[in-house]
Amino acid sequence: MPDKYIPELNGYYLDIYDIQDRYENSVISHEYPFTNRNLLENIGQKTRKIHVDCSFQENPATTAGWSAGTSIIPTYQAHYGFLDMIKSNHGIVTLTHPKYGEIEGMINNVTVFADDTDEYARVGFDFLEQVSSEEITFVEHIVAKLATGFRETSEKMDSELEKVKNAALNVNTWTGLMNTYIGKLNAIYNTVTSPATSIINTINYATDMPGQILEGINGAIDRMIQAIVDIRNAPASFVNSAIVGVRQTKAIFTGAEADYVHVMGASRVAYETGVVLNEESERRNEVEKKFAIPIKEWMKKTNKRIVEYA
Repeated sequence: MPDKYIPELNGYYLDIYDIQDRYENSVISHEYPFTNRNLLENIGQKTRKIHVDCSFQENPATTAGWSAGTSIIPTYQAHYGFLDMIKSNHGIVTLTHPKYGEIEGMINNVTVFADDTDEYARVGFDFLEQVSSEEITFVEHIVAKLATGFRETSEKMDSELEKVKNAALNVNTWTGLMNTYIGKLNAIYNTVTSPATSIINTINYATDMPGQILEGINGAIDRMIQAIVDIRNAPASFVNSAIVGVRQTKAIFTGAEADYVHVMGASRVAYETGVVLNEESERRNEVEKKFAIPIKEWMKKTNKRIVEYA
């Protein structure tokens, strides 16, 4: 993927040949005396570190977007000023990352590589990102967790149905009742088709009666979800409709058969809620990013006018 942004640091273009983003969590190890047991606790992400290796040479290859009137071209002579800027600047600077755009922070661990090449210098440095807004740096991936929860619930339901089958006084009678149950499940929203990408297709259903029952329950709930997918862009309405749909499906049955629908329906609604919550969070982040860019540009222009006026 080509770069989205022109790499730059505090008024100097960067001719980057390697850049590494390092994300490290702060993990505390609680040790138990006189034993090899321990308890690990993740208390969030440490300061993000970006390591940059760039070059300064007499005739650097021209990069699209470079303009001598905007920032300093990374020539060999320019690297002296670049190093002076780093040494004298003890405040916040702005790094334009080639993939992620402008990031504010401080420079640490500067290294200059020297070899026999004339008019050539390699400079490496660590850039530590400053996060000034109140953000939770430990992010739990809710969709993946709830998907796992749905599959685990399906496994437990399959196990429970197996116990019920084994406890039946007459297996043939129980099988006949369950075939009727499956028939009713298959009739629910039978004009709606479940997509191949549905979460219900991530489960391996056994061919025995408990597996067929579980597949019938999940299929009925999935078709109910697909019937209201058109209102997914209105998260509150979608989730409320999903809850109502599960209740209506449950009401078709009584006793244990209704309970089976209730358990699997609740697990599926939890998963769908996590999906729409994650989608809304991504939309909000996109809006915030787009809103932040004009603010930063305005601040840059304002600061430039202040400097020129002074």
